[in-house]
Order: sequence, then structure tokens, then C-alpha cells
Amino acid sequence: MNELQAVDQEKLNALLQQVGGGQAPDRVKIPFLKAHYDDHTFTNGDDVKKGWLILMVDGQNIYASTMKLRVLAQHYQWRLGEKVAPYAVINKSILMDDMRAEPRDMLGTMRCGRPNKNIWDEMSPDDRAPYRDIKCVRILRGIASFTGKDSKGEDITISNAPFQLFNNGMNFMGFESAIKQAKSSGKAHHEFWFDVTTKKEGKAWILEYKIDHATQTAWGSKEFETLEIFAEMAKVENSIVEKGYDASRQSKSGAVDGIYEALADDLDADFQ
Repeated sequence: MNELQAVDQEKLNALLQQVGGGQAPDRVKIPFLKAHYDDHTFTNGDDVKKGWLILMVDGQNIYASTMKLRVLAQHYQWRLGEKVAPYAVINKSILMDDMRAEPRDMLGTMRCGRPNKNIWDEMSPDDRAPYRDIKCVRILRGIASFTGKDSKGEDITISNAPFQLFNNGMNFMGFESAIKQAKSSGKAHHEFWFDVTTKKEGKAWILEYKIDHATQTAWGSKEFETLEIFAEMAKVENSIVEKGYDASRQSKSGAVDGIYEALADDLDADFQ
């Protein structure tokens, strides 16, 4: 019996549905994958170029010009964060499987206070300005395999390292091409590996995804355990956001009730 047959298929299907197919609990630390924007030269003369991909593995940054990614979980989330270090999150919505979900957030509003699309499309640039720091992020979580260079400039090969990738701005729609490539083959995106590289557009490095039909995917025990972690992360994060949403709504409701009670007392006094 192979590893794919050994896993519980019913549980696997449930997990895939749960991750769209938090903040994450402290015990779960999934490294962030991102494009490398800094100049970095190793002492042995090998250069890591701007635009290479970077991922922390076993406590050290690993750099590569291309990586194979298998995306196991995808979510959308509205976020508002500080503009300066430590860039703390001020507000965020639940993790959504698609953009049709109700984007409830921690402070009792929708989309971190940004108006819905119908209203937004009719707003002037000046009216939009107060919301410019509210971003919708496409969050990808999965595993990466690649050959790159470690922090000493030595070649290193990485297999099935977990990652999370936050895409917004010009990178928001990039993974859409990967989804379309998978659908054209009659499969879901998590059933493929994608070769990922970057290209520069203006000041930004844009990730590009090309489907790899040759490399086989499987649901072995490690992949299954990683998916369980991603599902737990989403469950915990959404629970935290929902609790904040409910608490904020109750607080606002209590404040309104207090105003009505005060007005009622004033009216009673006026008629006495």
C-alpha cells in the first residue's frame, strides 16, 4: 500500500475543503516565501541577485532563481497594517475561500472598513484616499522544492519545505494563471507542481507560474501532515477574527443602547 492509499481519503477531502482548494497559533511557524529585494554578495564571490526567491529553511535563508511550488491552501484576506516596523496588524478579515464570502473583520466591520466594490467603483481618488492602506491579500500555503544557495553561498537542495506566500498589488492575480493552467487539465491546482520564477515590472518583482506536467504529486504522510497544519492555522485564525468581530459588534451595540437610554432619560425629564 503506498502513502497516498494509506491516508484517510475522507479526512483529506475535508481538509482540502477547509483550506479553500489564525493569527496562526504561536506553535506553528511557517516561513514566508518572498522575492529578494536587497543586494547580497557572498564572501566566496557568488552573487544572489535581486529578484531571486528567498525562503527560510531550518533557521537560515535559502535563495534560488527558481523554485518548484505545490500550493496546498489558498485564502483571501483583507488586512490593515502599520506602515512602519514592526508592521503590526491593526485589523484583518477572516480567511476566505473566495471573494464572495462575507469579509467580517476583527473590529466589527467588513473589509477592514473599506467600502464594497459597487460603492468603491463610484468613489473619487480623494474619497478613496483614507482606505489606501487596506489591502486584499491572496495567501498561498504549500511546499517548495528547489536547489539554491544558503547564507554562506553554498549550493543546497531543499525538498518539500513548507511556506506561506502573501500576494497583493501587482502579484495578487499572478496565481490565477496557475489555477487556469490546472483547470485546463481537468484538475485542481494542488495536484500539480509549478515552476516559479520572477520578472521585474517597474520597481516590483512579479512571480510567474508555469505548470509542471512531468513531476508527479502524491498525498504522502508528510504532505498530509502539512495540510493538517494549514487547516488548523486557518481554523484558529478565523476563530480569533470571529471573536473580535462579535465582541466589537456587541460593544458598539451596547454603546448605542446607552445613547438611547440617555436620550430616553432626557425626554422623560423634559416631560416631568
